[in-house]
Amino acid sequence: MKIPWGYSIFVSSLLLLRTAFICRRNFYAKRMDTHFIQEKIQVLDGGFGTELQTAGYNIQNNSLWSAAALFDKPELIFQIHKRFIEAGSDIILTNTYQACISTMMNSRGMTKAAAESSLKMLSFLKQKLVSLAEQAVEEHSGQKKVKIAGSVGPYGVFLNNGSEYNGNYVDELEEQVMVDYHMQQTIPLLQAGLKVIAYETVPSCIEAMAILKAADAIDHSYNFWISFSCKDNEQTCHNESFYKCIEKISYHPKILGIGINCTSPNYITPLLQSASTSVSSLPFIVYPNSGEIYESDTKKLFFFFFIIYVRWRNGKCTFPNIEQLMEWKDLGVKVVGGCCRVGAEKIKELSILSQYGNKSYRGEFEMTHESLPHHATIPPSLCSVAPVLS
Repeated sequence: MKIPWGYSIFVSSLLLLRTAFICRRNFYAKRMDTHFIQEKIQVLDGGFGTELQTAGYNIQNNSLWSAAALFDKPELIFQIHKRFIEAGSDIILTNTYQACISTMMNSRGMTKAAAESSLKMLSFLKQKLVSLAEQAVEEHSGQKKVKIAGSVGPYGVFLNNGSEYNGNYVDELEEQVMVDYHMQQTIPLLQAGLKVIAYETVPSCIEAMAILKAADAIDHSYNFWISFSCKDNEQTCHNESFYKCIEKISYHPKILGIGINCTSPNYITPLLQSASTSVSSLPFIVYPNSGEIYESDTKKLFFFFFIIYVRWRNGKCTFPNIEQLMEWKDLGVKVVGGCCRVGAEKIKELSILSQYGNKSYRGEFEMTHESLPHHATIPPSLCSVAPVLS
């Protein structure tokens, strides 16, 4: 029986597509194995600013945010890294998210003349912050190998107006401006010896593409993940499809994972599910907020003067719990940590949960106090496996 030539071409095309997909998947799998993201769940640290506030350091109304502690209390930065390591973090991030030239000028009162040497100052600042992280790892990780990734915030940090939480600036900027910014932020961290960079709280795929161009232009051998901030179950904070963002950036040879951070934990599962049909097999890194709600109220004070109250509204702290962790593991998450309002105590709870997540699958154990190692403690609230959807 003669097979129609059109059918043969169709079948051959399908086989070629399948082969290309398998090669792409194997490429990503090999890339993951050769970097510090592993098959087991690893624990990232939590919100550095949150833990600084817990320690009594005031970061409010300071454009450098948590990085300001380098000038005032550098020993406290060391202590915060130490707290996260002792809580069980496998990976810690440098305290460099907010450290950029404009915030240094605003915070330290630099003159225009001083701004000319600000690049050198920025490099010094970042290298010092990396050094403090390395010192904490060396002195307090013991037999455990704790890894360090360099933190880079989005371009909205440079603007210092809160626009990193909506990404509206990408609609007005030329792409090269964002490319230059991310090169400027990344190179000092690489010069300090880091091999992995975390581009965090990225609100838009447009900025993510600029990050890829910056990575291409940087003459260093390094890898990175890009972590998006998302407004709901499907979209980034700039109203773009999370799934489509992954499709656009996952091809890059230096990218080792896709992240979600500064996002409600209740959105993580549907976001991961929306990406489940993606051709990318990159692992996920998730570090959500606590689950409490951040809000700001603007009240008129005089004719042209306003006062803005920003606060965390009292609400249910839904993160972490074992149900979330097991769902995320099933959906390809390899690294879990915390962002806003997730301090060292929460990371300790997460570390305990991850030990069980690495040993068991859903339904294979019942988490109770009796099932824990004799040296471990866990709050009673974490013994429930009921899903948190509120």
